[in-house]
Amino acid sequence: RKHFLIVMKAKAKSFVTRSIIFLAVLALSTNAPTQSEPAKSETPTRRLALVIGINEYSELPKLNQSVTDAWKVVDALKDKASFKVTALMDKRSKSLKMEVEDFIDSIQPGDTVVIYYAGHGIQSQGRNYILPSDFPRDSSKLDSMALPVDDLLQRVASHSPAMKLLVMDACRNNPLGTAGPPGLAQMDPTAFGVGTRIEFAAAAGQVARDGLFAKYFTLELIKPGS
Repeated sequence: RKHFLIVMKAKAKSFVTRSIIFLAVLALSTNAPTQSEPAKSETPTRRLALVIGINEYSELPKLNQSVTDAWKVVDALKDKASFKVTALMDKRSKSLKMEVEDFIDSIQPGDTVVIYYAGHGIQSQGRNYILPSDFPRDSSKLDSMALPVDDLLQRVASHSPAMKLLVMDACRNNPLGTAGPPGLAQMDPTAFGVGTRIEFAAAAGQVARDGLFAKYFTLELIKPGS
């Protein structure tokens, strides 16, 4: 068990470090003038974040750490990285979809966008889904009630942000109790345009330990120079 925890911590640190480096490099590249053009006064690139955390599931197993992790990420992004954060906690399907759509509609070309989700996630037929708090124990409701992650990223990409970072801190055992692969399905960031980074709290098809990814994500964000 001790060896397992050491390995998981190392993987979490690796995922987080790549994400923070990606944010830093993109922030520099989008704000710095090129050698062929002079520096000019421009409106600073906006930083927008959508943070979703769900603990209180009405039919699925409740979670203990997801909302706490989400609030930690909210505080770090807002206070230490100057993001304007939309926080959605324990939302039901209809409300979650409406407020996510409002966030997407606020994105402007050139923005830097971070999306973080902690809660139950599931893969079905190669697609990953975010499960709202009122999701039933019925996989046939995925298309009508869950939030498809690929659709979310495509909608974000349609607004032409300079950078998109998606963090899925949701790699847990299948909460529906049905047969199927554990964890979440692999996603190709190039399918969502240039400047896209996708990070999971565990490798594709594996499950993660609650709280670990958020811990290192927030620690890296508050380091000087992040």
